[in-house]
Amino acid sequence: MSGVRVAIFSKYFAAGVTVGALLCSRHCSWMLATHHADIQQHYGNIMRYAEQVTSLEEMLGIHEKTTGDARNG
Repeated sequence: MSGVRVAIFSKYFAAGVTVGALLCSRHCSWMLATHHADIQQHYGNIMRYAEQVTSLEEMLGIHEKTTGDARNG
């Protein structure tokens, strides 16, 4: 009888571990996808703002090709 209990326990334990691993991997992939979209949006906003700053600098005539101060040169 003890061997049967061990076999049943092993069977259900293995099934539980498998289901747990699948749920964990699914949750991790969902978290990565969610954060990836947030990071892409964040860097997209940074690029958009950088382009707007460059456009404003060009409109105001303070955009330089070098990194020097516009007032000195």
